[in-house]
Amino acid sequence: MKRKLLESKKLTDAERQAIKPEIVPFIPKVHEEQIERALRASGGNQSEASKMLRVSASAICQRIAGSEHLQQVAQEIREEITDIAETTLIKKIKEGNLIATIFYLKCQGKGRGYVEQVDLKALVAQGDIIINIHPVEAR
Repeated sequence: MKRKLLESKKLTDAERQAIKPEIVPFIPKVHEEQIERALRASGGNQSEASKMLRVSASAICQRIAGSEHLQQVAQEIREEITDIAETTLIKKIKEGNLIATIFYLKCQGKGRGYVEQVDLKALVAQGDIIINIHPVEAR
């Protein structure tokens, strides 16, 4: 019995793509609850949370982006950290810390006239054009 030799045939791009296995990056299955705990433990730092879970930071970022619950958790953490920072700032102001006081007035005291005036008398040369930048007087 004679065997027929198979002719070697060059595959088209479409044929090659059809037999090529899909390459998917390996991301271990991490539950939302685990991500939430890691985010809370890390103060919302996604890099730290990813290290705790032994996954990539981009995997954590993608999971947060795809989950309304995790987005809400991340927002809650940001609000909590902001509250802590404000409490610390107020404590420093009450202790007489000049830097904290100045910072607060620059940010929150604008309505009372505590505005840092920046003198922008800059000359910017662009070819033959000279642009003069002057500060606008507060109303």
